[in-house]
Amino acid sequence: MEFRNNGRVPVDYQVWYTTPDQTVEKGTMYDLSPGGCAVSTVGAVEPGARLALTILDPDQPIPITVESASVRWTVLGEFGVEFEGLTEHDRTRLSQLLTRAMRNLSDFGRR
Repeated sequence: MEFRNNGRVPVDYQVWYTTPDQTVEKGTMYDLSPGGCAVSTVGAVEPGARLALTILDPDQPIPITVESASVRWTVLGEFGVEFEGLTEHDRTRLSQLLTRAMRNLSDFGRR
């Protein structure tokens, strides 16, 4: 089953996520799109769970906050989320992060 509406870009960003029971876990975002991302982690989440995410942008001093994201799939220490709650400010910052990631990928391909 395919839930993705947007192409994803490979990335390597640290994230913190808060589960419905308020447990905070660390993970690594390994792909990103305007509408969601995939994360690898040692923590466990269930499909359908709602999480809050904090994305550490290495080029910015303040993390990007996703107030609400729904877990769409999980498999062996990985999960994918759909972003649902972003302020306009954080949506803009996420778009800038995605643009930089695509540019870095393009620059890498030209080497």
